[in-house]
Amino acid sequence: MAGAIVYAKSNPACDPAPAERIELRHGGVTRLVPPSEIFWIEASGNYIEFHTIHGTILARQSLTSVGDLLRGNGFLSSHRGALVNSAHVCAIKAGGEQASHTIVLSSGDHVPLSRRKLGPFKALMRKS
Repeated sequence: MAGAIVYAKSNPACDPAPAERIELRHGGVTRLVPPSEIFWIEASGNYIEFHTIHGTILARQSLTSVGDLLRGNGFLSSHRGALVNSAHVCAIKAGGEQASHTIVLSSGDHVPLSRRKLGPFKALMRKS
């Protein structure tokens, strides 16, 4: 396996810089929202819904591109169609309607958490 990375050391210079604000555009209106004010992000067809302290903001962007932008801000994928701000995680509940577990956020929202994504959230809860 020539060229394969066998070991990678965590290096702050290689980590993405935290975004100070994210630009959300929809319906001719542009909003600049600090990532700390976003509880979670949900895919919704060709749009994504930003659940923020100001309410839900709909924007036509891909969840992947927003996830790449917010990676340095503590956002984790909880499910195929959701990103969660780890700073707002309060609890993990076993069972749920759509997933094996549910994340409870400081906003009171309950977000699906798949079994495959459970590890990073368990580690997060052990740290706090």
